[in-house]
Amino acid sequence: MTAWLAVFLAAGSWQGHWVQNNQRSVPPRHGSSALRMDVELNGSVLKVHMESKGGRGDRKLDVKYELGGPETVYTGLDGDEFHAQAKLAGDEIVFTVVEHEDGKLIPYTETWTLMDSGESLQRVKLSGGKKTTTVLERIPNS
Repeated sequence: MTAWLAVFLAAGSWQGHWVQNNQRSVPPRHGSSALRMDVELNGSVLKVHMESKGGRGDRKLDVKYELGGPETVYTGLDGDEFHAQAKLAGDEIVFTVVEHEDGKLIPYTETWTLMDSGESLQRVKLSGGKKTTTVLERIPNS
């Protein structure tokens, strides 16, 4: 199957509105912070809108990636600069990222996988030998 056909077939599954499940995330998240993520995939263009509500106030982020394309540079929810590339790898989306924080470069990978028949989205971040997992659940009727 060509990469473009795989992107076309996967588009409907990734699209939608997602909300973080703090209890299913590893380590479990505590407190009242909430992450909502809206995902749109058209062809090879992946658009992600994030909203975070919590102790640091309400924050929003819009990022557009071209799967298999050039690096995307953006300012994250925490104010740091990020340089990222995204690609479709089988049935996963893999992000290769370098965070620029206070003069330090922090490389990591993040892999998105659909679970629970497409009703949950798992984001696994590997950074410096440390693994964190964030689980988001599809908002019904999205």
